[in-house]
Amino acid sequence: MTTALRKDARAVSAEAIDALLALYDEGFIKLARAQDRPRCVFQTALGYTARVPHAMDARAVGHVIALRVRREREQGSLIRATNDLSRLLRLSRDLRPRGY
Repeated sequence: MTTALRKDARAVSAEAIDALLALYDEGFIKLARAQDRPRCVFQTALGYTARVPHAMDARAVGHVIALRVRREREQGSLIRATNDLSRLLRLSRDLRPRGY
């Protein structure tokens, strides 16, 4: 990331970021509930033409978690930040194609 982009990203107020993140609270609650199940996996087909819209949504989750972790770190809540990162790692594991 260039220096100019970093300055622009920090120009956004903490309140604006918090308001944006609040829009995703319900989705993260649903993700936490789904990950409470021992076998939270996504059905995927293997191949170049396979449709995987949930993978694109997971990418967006990664962007939102990056913002959440930034805010939680600024607030001194490293445990919550670590929990969010582990949730993202679990999501990436759940997206991996399984065997036959």
